[in-house]
Amino acid sequence: MQRIFLNLSRLRMGALISIMCVVVGCLPELERAAPEKRSYAIELERQTREGPALFADLNLEVQRFQVERRFSDRPLVYRTGEVEYEADFYNEFLVAPGSNLEGEARRWLDDRGLFRAVLGSPSRLRARLLLETAVEALYGDFRDSPAAVLEMHVFLLTRNGEVLLDRRYARRVPLESRSPEALVRGYGRALEAVLGELEQDIRSRREAIAATGES
Repeated sequence: MQRIFLNLSRLRMGALISIMCVVVGCLPELERAAPEKRSYAIELERQTREGPALFADLNLEVQRFQVERRFSDRPLVYRTGEVEYEADFYNEFLVAPGSNLEGEARRWLDDRGLFRAVLGSPSRLRARLLLETAVEALYGDFRDSPAAVLEMHVFLLTRNGEVLLDRRYARRVPLESRSPEALVRGYGRALEAVLGELEQDIRSRREAIAATGES
């Protein structure tokens, strides 16, 4: 009886060792198969000033961009169905998307020379004008023809709360492929188009904006 028990114990031990060898032997292959994590950033081409500042006595303070919770994390988001979205944890923004969009928008507006200075928030310098932005959509629409989707609600207001501009901007930029690189480049083109429209809206309100610097 003792001999049978010993034989069974040996069999179980042998089976356990075999299983462990198989698992350990597979580990290198699993490690090689793991996808490589990549990080991306939206980067706009630097702009050139066109003469003196349009509002030479006014500073603009760009408030932190508020991003809809569904799109505020670093992983890229793809829309794959009517109500289906996927977060790609292996392809993500280098920094939070709100910070990336805000930084590029601030530099772009400063390059364009509309104001004496375009400031980040908070700033020690005094600004009469504030730019508040809510990013309502930021995703790759991969349902049919791939496209980068960007939707922003922008407010330009005085520090006293007077609203000078209240507008939603939306851009859908076709992509050459369903790849993370193409999507992030599409976001850049979408943001640049939105900022171009915003500049035109600011110029069209020149008198109202200039009046805020008289007091």
